[in-house]
Amino acid sequence: ATIADVLQARTSLSQQRLSYETVKGQIETLRGQLTTALGVPIDLPLDAAPLPEDENVDEVVRSVDILIADAERLRPDLAAARSRALAAKSHVRSVRSGGLPTLSLGASINRTWFEGSDALASYGDNYSLGLFFHWPVFTGFKTAYDTRQAEAFAEAADAQAETDAQQVIYQVWSSYYNLQTAVQQVLATRDLLESSKESAEVARGRYKEGVGSILDLLTAESALATALAQDVRSRAGFLLGVAQLAHDTGTVDLGPGAPEKKGTP
Repeated sequence: ATIADVLQARTSLSQQRLSYETVKGQIETLRGQLTTALGVPIDLPLDAAPLPEDENVDEVVRSVDILIADAERLRPDLAAARSRALAAKSHVRSVRSGGLPTLSLGASINRTWFEGSDALASYGDNYSLGLFFHWPVFTGFKTAYDTRQAEAFAEAADAQAETDAQQVIYQVWSSYYNLQTAVQQVLATRDLLESSKESAEVARGRYKEGVGSILDLLTAESALATALAQDVRSRAGFLLGVAQLAHDTGTVDLGPGAPEKKGTP
């Protein structure tokens, strides 16, 4: 090779070493953020598991309608909001019943002992039975005001539950189509990586035979490195998309072959 080729190759190597050291620093910063989020010492050895070599993206996503139905049935925060709405409605009935007439039945029995009595029986039994009818005549409109307040709280809780349900539907809808996009990115990246590998091999062969320039070779190798990085990003994005959709639907795992949460169709 000419000295110009050697210098260009050295320049490219220096640039890649600089990029490599920059990424290494970013990785250590991310490790620190992760340990802080986990609440463990920042110097604790921590590393990420390697990505799977291949991702089956063909059968991972079910119908969005089924996923929305799963979320409405399985999301614990939505179930809690609905429970609060039902409790508020029950409270309205309880407050309203406080201003209505009530009928109650009461009974009692007691025995009294007599000390120092000459009577044959040294005790006496007392029995009582009562039927009580309570009619609130005037309470200063307290019952009416309490009822209105309880109804307002119930309406607010019901509206909040409806808002939460719409938010859950939006989250599932957004996660579903984000995952669909991630699937297409994985497929496109596979094609890009394959063509980049072939292009790099051709460029190496042409350079060895003396019919290709060093610039063509470095460009092809740079494109291959970019394709490799994009392949990693797309596969990682796909797995994150699966995890986000699982979170938003309240299920455990949506991956193919993985056990589904009980009750999930």
